[in-house]
Amino acid sequence: MNNMDQDLLPRLDEKAESELKAKTAAKHKERLSALCKTPPTLIRSKTSGLEFHRGQCLGEGGFARCFQVEDDDGHIYAAKTIAKSSLTSSKTRIKLLGEIKVHQSMDHPNIVKFIECFEDDTNVYILLEVCSNKTLMDMHRRRKRFTEPEARYFMIQILGAVKYMHSRKVIHRDLKLGNIFLDKDMHVKIGDFGLAALLLSESDRKKTICGTPNYIAPEVLFGKQDGHSLEVDLWSVGIILYAMLVGKPPFQSKDVNVIYKRIKANDYRFPEDVNISDDARDLIQSLLNKDPKARPSLDDIVDHPFFYGETPSYLPVTCLEGVPHWKHLTPSISRRNFLKLAAASGIGPGSGNGSLVSSQAGNPVEVNDVIQEIQTVDTSESVERILPECLSPKVSNTNLRQIVSHAAAEHQEEAKAVRLSSLRSLRSKPLSDLPINMPHSTNTEPVNYSPLARSRRLGYKEGTKQLATTELDLKAVTHYPMSTVMSRPMPCMDVPLEKFAPSSTNPTFMLKEIHDMLIKALADEYIPTYGQHDSGTYITQWVDYSNKYGMGYQLSNNCTGLYFNDSSSIVAHPESDTFEYITFPGLPTFKRQRYAYKQAPHMLEKKLYLVKHFREYMMEHLYVPISNEASATKETDVGQEMPFLTDFIRMPEAILFRLNTGEIQFNFMDHYKFIFFNYGRSIQVIDPSRQTSVHNIREFVRQSRRRAKLDRDGRSIATAGGDKMFQRLDICEVVISSWYSRSCAAFGKPKRTQQR
Repeated sequence: MNNMDQDLLPRLDEKAESELKAKTAAKHKERLSALCKTPPTLIRSKTSGLEFHRGQCLGEGGFARCFQVEDDDGHIYAAKTIAKSSLTSSKTRIKLLGEIKVHQSMDHPNIVKFIECFEDDTNVYILLEVCSNKTLMDMHRRRKRFTEPEARYFMIQILGAVKYMHSRKVIHRDLKLGNIFLDKDMHVKIGDFGLAALLLSESDRKKTICGTPNYIAPEVLFGKQDGHSLEVDLWSVGIILYAMLVGKPPFQSKDVNVIYKRIKANDYRFPEDVNISDDARDLIQSLLNKDPKARPSLDDIVDHPFFYGETPSYLPVTCLEGVPHWKHLTPSISRRNFLKLAAASGIGPGSGNGSLVSSQAGNPVEVNDVIQEIQTVDTSESVERILPECLSPKVSNTNLRQIVSHAAAEHQEEAKAVRLSSLRSLRSKPLSDLPINMPHSTNTEPVNYSPLARSRRLGYKEGTKQLATTELDLKAVTHYPMSTVMSRPMPCMDVPLEKFAPSSTNPTFMLKEIHDMLIKALADEYIPTYGQHDSGTYITQWVDYSNKYGMGYQLSNNCTGLYFNDSSSIVAHPESDTFEYITFPGLPTFKRQRYAYKQAPHMLEKKLYLVKHFREYMMEHLYVPISNEASATKETDVGQEMPFLTDFIRMPEAILFRLNTGEIQFNFMDHYKFIFFNYGRSIQVIDPSRQTSVHNIREFVRQSRRRAKLDRDGRSIATAGGDKMFQRLDICEVVISSWYSRSCAAFGKPKRTQQR
């Protein structure tokens, strides 16, 4: 049953059975969404002149159709489109405005982001965050049933969003698999606020019969006298969990009358041929309690034993089609994953009113403001404008484009927990902008490549020097001006703690080690050797094409990598036909998957082509063998995990790279290279002639200071020249110290302060 069918739902008492059948038969009238014809190829706002290019139809509901649209800057959105011809009554107009106002007030990482609304001569458009992996209903139709770890992953995020809505006195009233969307990272996004209701007070009760038959709570159908409140969403959550694990809703029937009778009798059972844990059964039964007051609270739900089972920290996109494996999920890892997911969604231990995920959590939507907005609507049937000035202002095209672009960029950051702030590289173009001769994927799914909005300045002024010596192009080599940009912090492997390498135990660990060793070396303190390392792994050549695709590079072990603009990476082995695909499902973890080229997922076709293209280009145009090969890093054995780039910072003096194995590399403008490795105790130096040497960091600092004729405090004691090694070290110290300070602030780690 569709959202606009709410008036057709019967008041199910014993005297209304005949009326029920009559109203159910009347349902076969034309859907209001049929009035919404396909919008023009170029959609233009009637008031602001803002233009969008229409793409494919993403779906259809009871009174609206959804289309993919793209603005002139390449940002992609979902446009919920409602025909003005379906808004002929004041009731439908006020209902639409109420939906817009409620959705506009939502600010949570697991709720579809509201961007903007506008209208043209024929339609009203609600611009939303696009969710490229469609809905849980689409996934459910392909998969039939979900595993319990998948159900936990989805349920934690659903419950976090519901807790946020309830803290703002909003009842969704239409939670179902079809209204729960999945973004490109398989994160839950609840949408469609067409039936949402605002509570005026703690005792306020709603009496409208509305919802989708399989998900309607009994108090909505049979409790009109007493009304209903927030608990109806908990009932729907129980239906969703049952459907995920069993394969269909518990009261499902082809006859809607039978559904209502089963709901009234609470007549459902668990199939014997479906394996469901006792904890899952117990949780479902507690949620599907006919007494609303007996249902558990949201925080009690996530404290149920069901959520102590296997819990992944992410779901691969391959889950859309097939069942994943959970061999690596030990109890300790699962609990850590649960706590991370719960914190990111604002529910569970320590979440309070959800303030970790939104500054407005716990604050109810201002009902008076909503009422005031509704009162501004002209409800006369002849009115041409549907949206009031306050919702769709008459502003310049440029200003509104900035507003929309800013909102799209912001939702990338808002989707992360505040305590896990990400530091990413600034990008300008989506990956879909491919070379002319590149084979295009047959996958027509929309992909959301919203701009990455955050950069980190390190105290340097923007320069105009040329940094990249080459720029990948099919016909020409170009140069790009530099900027100072920091990418995301180095993440951790999602493996048991006892197996962590020191550089990945903590996002700031190796950075702290190098920072401390460099400070000690500059202070001329003793630094012991640590292990036997001839040299570190480092980047031998690179191509910065992040204005379109990403940062391509080749390592000293001959592995080739590409750090994509969507923060994923591919690193390819030089000898075998294998590669590793690294994604970041959520800080501070990353996911590493190894594939053979012949068995690579279809979704990686474009990215693999780019890696191959970058490798051929670098080998043809950039490759120069290192002079003393004895100091070069040995090639990675087949089957061994390959290092990959996790961060890069661009600045006027140098470009900085960091690998997941801990090495930090400075490539200076004069073609000198410094590679800090061995936990900061060693430094590898490569000069412009490609000669390489390895030094203890303390001895190298002493030699550099002596050649530069500086005293221990860095003051010049001679005007005579000397080389610039110490100046380069000074740049390294400033950058690493600033980077370490920011990393400490982002992850709440104590910072050591030392003066040299």
